[in-house]
Amino acid sequence: TLSNLDGNESIYLEVLERFLHEFGQAADRMREALTTSMEAAMQLSHTLKGVGGTLGAFALADAAQRVERPLRAGIMPDSADLESLYRDLERVLGGLAGLFKRSAGAHDNVQQEVDRAVLAQ
Repeated sequence: TLSNLDGNESIYLEVLERFLHEFGQAADRMREALTTSMEAAMQLSHTLKGVGGTLGAFALADAAQRVERPLRAGIMPDSADLESLYRDLERVLGGLAGLFKRSAGAHDNVQQEVDRAVLAQ
């Protein structure tokens, strides 16, 4: 959340935009990793858990944790937990895409926009 970055809106926006670009294909990467490398799937779910929590996307962080737990034990996650992860990831990515589309060039009321677009879960 913005408070994690000492209230610095410009850094927060950079972090959000970087998340959008770096994790835009995370669902596809997870699907592929689940068929090729459970270690890679575990690492991706761990990263999504941490970054989701940092950004304030708590539903995404929780979903990632539910996927990470069985992967750490070498067990395939439940399909419902995977679908929840994909759904929450899509919700956050969609919110961020909408935020950056609406606020291109204008950063007024950034916190209010972020709260509505990303964190309302």
